[in-house]
Amino acid sequence: MDDVLCPTPIEITLAGQTLLLSELSDADSVALDSWVQGQCVAAARASLSEDAAQDEWDQVVGAASRAAVGLTWTRKPGRDAMWTPRGYARLVWQGLKTRHPKLTHDRVQELIKMSSPNERRALANAYLRVNGLDRDAKERKESDPQAPA
Repeated sequence: MDDVLCPTPIEITLAGQTLLLSELSDADSVALDSWVQGQCVAAARASLSEDAAQDEWDQVVGAASRAAVGLTWTRKPGRDAMWTPRGYARLVWQGLKTRHPKLTHDRVQELIKMSSPNERRALANAYLRVNGLDRDAKERKESDPQAPA
């Protein structure tokens, strides 16, 4: 893989397992938007009883589908879904799957759950750093717009 297109990942440890966390790409962002939208529709489906009438099904799922189109993982209310255990695992998985294609979302959720508080804190910091969202990266960018994040 070309490191110009895929910047250097950051090594993280989850439940004692060493992994490489990569920067999120535009495709990852689109995938996260789709995931959030799917969660909205899934919640609507789950709210219906098994014996719901077809017109009720059409109304509830149709309304959820229309509402989901405008959701994105970076803005409320879609962002709220990312702060659930499943959403956070999805966000982390998007950054791990580039270098670990056989790793599943469910396995990432398990690893996060089994991780120590220090590992989880380090993961959050690594996510910010690899995506150029940490304070130091912002300060470097502000002082020298040509500097890499």
